[in-house]
Amino acid sequence: MIFYQLKGNCDQKHPYPPPAYFSKNINWRFCTRLFIKSSTLLILLTTSLVRFSNAQTITLKVNQSSLRSILNKIEQQSGYDFWYNKGAISETEKISVDVKGQPLDVVLKIVFAQKKIGFEIVDKTIFLKPLTENPKGNPTKTETNIEGYVVDDQGKPIPNATIKVKGGDMMTIANGSGRFKISTMSDNGILIATSLGYSQTEIPFSFNNRVLNIILQSEENRLEDVQIVSTGYQNIPKERATGSFTQIDNSLINRSVGQNILDRLDGITNSLIFNKTSPLGTGASSSTLSIRGRSTIMGNPNPLIILDNFPYQGDLSNINPNDIESITVLKDAAAASIWGTLAGNGVIVINTKKGKLNQKVSVNLNANIKILEKANLTSQKQLTSAEYIEVERDLFDKGKFNSTINNGYGNLSPAVEIMLSKRLNNISEARMIQMLDSLSRSNATDQFLKYFYREPVSQQYQLSLDGGSAAHQYFISAGLDQTLGDRKSTSNNRKSLNINQTFYLLNGKMDVVVGLALTQSQSGFNSRAYNPRYPYENVTNESGIALAVTDGILRLPYAQSAGNGKLLDWLYRPLNDDAQNSTGKTTDYRLNTQLSYQILKSLKMSANYLYQQGITFNEVLDDQNSYYVRQQVNTLSSINTTTGLVSRPLPFGDILSRTNSGYHSNFGRIQFIYSKSFGESHELNGILGGEVRENIVNSSANILYGYNRNTQTSLNQFIDFSKFNNYFYNTTTSQIQTGIYNYGTVDRNRSIYGNLDYSYLKKYHLSLSARKDESNIFGVKSNQKGVPLWSAGTSWLISSEEFYPLILPKYLRFRSTYGYNGNSDQSTSAYLTASIDNVANIYGQFPANIQNPPNPSLVWEKIANLNLGLDFATKGNRISGSIEFYLKNAKDLIGYAFTAPQTGITQYRGNSASLKTKGWDFSIQSINTNGKIKWRTSLLVNFVRDRITAYGREPASNSALVISNTYTPIMGYPVYSIFSYPTTILDNAGNPQGYLNNVVSKDYTGMANSNNRSDLVYHGSGNPTVFGSLINTIGWKKFEFSFNLTFKGGYYFRRNSLNNTNLYNNAYNSTDYANRWMKVGDEFNTYVPSLVYPAIINRTNLFTYSDKLVERGDHLRFKDVRIGYTLNNPHNHLGIHQLSFFGYASNLGIIWRANKYGIDPDSQITDQQRGIAFGLKVTF
Repeated sequence: MIFYQLKGNCDQKHPYPPPAYFSKNINWRFCTRLFIKSSTLLILLTTSLVRFSNAQTITLKVNQSSLRSILNKIEQQSGYDFWYNKGAISETEKISVDVKGQPLDVVLKIVFAQKKIGFEIVDKTIFLKPLTENPKGNPTKTETNIEGYVVDDQGKPIPNATIKVKGGDMMTIANGSGRFKISTMSDNGILIATSLGYSQTEIPFSFNNRVLNIILQSEENRLEDVQIVSTGYQNIPKERATGSFTQIDNSLINRSVGQNILDRLDGITNSLIFNKTSPLGTGASSSTLSIRGRSTIMGNPNPLIILDNFPYQGDLSNINPNDIESITVLKDAAAASIWGTLAGNGVIVINTKKGKLNQKVSVNLNANIKILEKANLTSQKQLTSAEYIEVERDLFDKGKFNSTINNGYGNLSPAVEIMLSKRLNNISEARMIQMLDSLSRSNATDQFLKYFYREPVSQQYQLSLDGGSAAHQYFISAGLDQTLGDRKSTSNNRKSLNINQTFYLLNGKMDVVVGLALTQSQSGFNSRAYNPRYPYENVTNESGIALAVTDGILRLPYAQSAGNGKLLDWLYRPLNDDAQNSTGKTTDYRLNTQLSYQILKSLKMSANYLYQQGITFNEVLDDQNSYYVRQQVNTLSSINTTTGLVSRPLPFGDILSRTNSGYHSNFGRIQFIYSKSFGESHELNGILGGEVRENIVNSSANILYGYNRNTQTSLNQFIDFSKFNNYFYNTTTSQIQTGIYNYGTVDRNRSIYGNLDYSYLKKYHLSLSARKDESNIFGVKSNQKGVPLWSAGTSWLISSEEFYPLILPKYLRFRSTYGYNGNSDQSTSAYLTASIDNVANIYGQFPANIQNPPNPSLVWEKIANLNLGLDFATKGNRISGSIEFYLKNAKDLIGYAFTAPQTGITQYRGNSASLKTKGWDFSIQSINTNGKIKWRTSLLVNFVRDRITAYGREPASNSALVISNTYTPIMGYPVYSIFSYPTTILDNAGNPQGYLNNVVSKDYTGMANSNNRSDLVYHGSGNPTVFGSLINTIGWKKFEFSFNLTFKGGYYFRRNSLNNTNLYNNAYNSTDYANRWMKVGDEFNTYVPSLVYPAIINRTNLFTYSDKLVERGDHLRFKDVRIGYTLNNPHNHLGIHQLSFFGYASNLGIIWRANKYGIDPDSQITDQQRGIAFGLKVTF
């Protein structure tokens, strides 16, 4: 039986009685001893603590005090709350009590026995009810038990709904699945069901109608649920947070499918953008995703990932998305500064599922399958076989291949071999034309797709259990993911086990949290993967028999005859070698513990510890029969001209290349949490703590030759690695590589931090935060080993003011923050750093190369961050959202700067740069209809721009700025900038013409080496400066339909075109070949230059990096569409509580794009693959 009276503004719900404790042994073969020992220790510890928790004692001595006064004293000593119906229990009657050191339940019996009051203890709440006497002689009436579910008009369960018997005081609360049970002394009556945001509903019951399905209708002016913001250090109510953050709940995370948790944030997260491609010619310090643009130039550009309160050091692909409960993105100084020097690029806080108190065990099965279309390798035009043969005929006539022909062994294409046969009079002109015509009808891409590619398929399965009692909650899950990649030789699978347990001990004063996560993944692919060298290359004949092709080194006739049969087969047949030879195995362990103790009612202490270890084994095993092994052995072989014996410095057998890497992290934290209200006007909250962390990374590698898989031995001991061996086919010499490599880093940090939040009248908030980090990698000077960081924030609930006009939105809140985040670059140190080569020089020594000179002035990167925000909502949240402006000033950024040559170096990497980034974030949500058809819209719009305000060196030339501006940034422009050479009309020979000192010129070398910036054109940023999404969700009965449109704009990219230099070096993937200048007069119809031999690199670059090839990247994309169907209680006899199905389609196409060439700016070379997925979720 449940008896409730909500006290004050408490929004907690406490179902009773608690479900029976559920436990289940998990027997999984890859669980390690670490898990077994930790679980055993946990059980022993828990048993001891639970027994100890029963020792809660109360001392109380009062004489004729009111019941309310006595209850207050018990609350103060025990930390428990009393809930009761004021109309049923008198608070003013006097009671005398004298007890000392008695258990809580004994004291309660003494107190309430005097007033005939019954009590029930649930969690940290004591429920009171009057005891009724049964009149003598009257038989005891049996109770009527009523049960059922509370759901909304879409059939979705409503957790924590209140159910009450009309005209009585019997009450209960629905659990997390909407299920309820209630008892009454009446055989018939009416139940009243209510829930926040829903209209009250009355439904009759009777002795013959005791299983009910109660449907609540949504209210128009539904109140916003209380939201909790997780910073990784603490959970705070949204209304108390002054900083900038974005929250993504479980339903939004699971809207899409995918094995990488961060991929699911694409297109649904405000301020966050996925950098699909980097501008051509750039690449320093690039990140796959960014939060509010750039905060660094050469330093670490990646956001900090927090998993269950600690930085995550492992591979993100090890996190199972099905285990995630919520994600919070921290964007400004006030939100993220608590993480100090790790937070310069923003913070993504991931919280896993924990289970729920007082909930019976819930078993969930999730399964989905996703299929992508086969890669479209022809989405961008390239030379046809006939066009490429035409190019080869022209080059053959001009003598390009003569030197290769003359050396007798060098690679020649099939077309050139035919032309050579004609030159040698082995075939006639007619036969040559016939053979070339036949070759021109071959299509290498068709065979490539047929024999080496497939439609990728991904499967995900997860089984989870969650629930809890009054003092324990748990979540246990096991997952299996399998993927077959684009290439037939590529696959990946992942197994995961996740266990989270929380224990509430000592009558709720102590919390113990233990999380164990184990992940094992294995991937495989072909590290010697084949790619066609010529557009007409055939890998099979008409009968499907594998054909030999050139490997790019040797001519086919030479490979067929070299050594007169004494060498190993030297022919390369790609179809026979398309198998997995590379495997990677990763095992990741994570133990997360937390112990919290309520020292005082307003003071809590928390101690956290994390241990994480990751081990990766990568092996490339080339079978002795593979072409790679045969080619390596033959290359270094020699034949004695007298005896005919073959000498092989490299022994024949398997070749095994091993790379082992690993890391382990220790992270400890102690903090004190203070929270106290002073009357009804003032509230003070704060944390003070310190932490230490250590991250150790090691990796090693070696190569074993003549490896025997059965005995796991090699023949390395018979190899002279210092000897320079002659190549069989020319005079080149080389050593056999040992492949030995050892690398390691140790990163140690210690920090102290504090955070204070003050609230007045619940409408004025002030937050202060400070932190100091110290690292072993920075600074020789003691005053530079650490960096102090701080932030301050305010918020004002304007709509709560008396002067606030009614015509404005019902809710309006202003926020402002300012402070500093930090960033570190692990590759730069204050000390002299050098790396040792793994190849000996001619003296047998292993030389060392200086990576960076000593720099005792090195300091942390610092980012000053200003944020102004306005949150709003109309009545009933019909329209709600936020508008934010931010400004980031980053200084002491890592960059390159020149130094005096007499120091022995010409440049160094240090604090030589600064950067400014500013932008706007808009988020608007609307409830368009809220009746039988529910239609909701979410619009995200983001504007961001960055500009370099200082850099230690200028680009050496215009070509350096145009081709590789990220390595040589320029002040006043974005980090990723698109510059180009301005060009004018071609001359009458088809030569491109640019500008040198503002004069039309064909001095290609002069234009490349010029420093005159007026000879260049600046187009704009290479990354989107405007981006966002529009999500519409429509619900009707048990169906839900949603679709997402994403857009990007305000940026440029450089498209591919005819590249003279690359084309003449066997690259046939150029476009615009048919549009090139070919005769006088074409200069008026085309801007594509003529082809010249030999190719002139600076002439090629003038066109390749010209303004003619820069395009706008703006586009609108139909990202995805999802439809779902949910059934509640479809098969009660099978124990199925809920059954959900969904279908999901992704990358449905680009609706509009600014460029007229049909190029997808997010992929540029090939279109993104469309995919379709199906899945189901069953809850028992």
